[in-house]
Amino acid sequence: MDTSKKYIEMCERAEKIQKEWKPDNGDFYMYKPTGNQSIISLENQLFETEHDVWLPRQDQLQEMLSDNFDSIHDMFGEFTCWIYDLQTTAEQLWLAFVMSEKYNKVWSTTKKDWVAQQAE
Repeated sequence: MDTSKKYIEMCERAEKIQKEWKPDNGDFYMYKPTGNQSIISLENQLFETEHDVWLPRQDQLQEMLSDNFDSIHDMFGEFTCWIYDLQTTAEQLWLAFVMSEKYNKVWSTTKKDWVAQQAE
């Protein structure tokens, strides 16, 4: 599970994905009470606060696209063609792919935010 500063930042800025979060056992999120930060996995309790940042696992990111493709084979084929800017981890790659496919956005390393994808 990616808990790097970059992935947390990417997740925090993916506001549409954060709004879709329905906390469930096994979810990872960053808990930020009064300036302190810690990564927590929901194990036997369900709660959320407006300040927590959900850190979707790779399987959760893939599930977000299940309605966009006819099969997992089609999804992976498109994903393979899509990879052009290698990120650091599988979660970062899949988060960027979800944001591109669903919201037409790409991660800007200079702005440290999701920006509209440029037409080719």
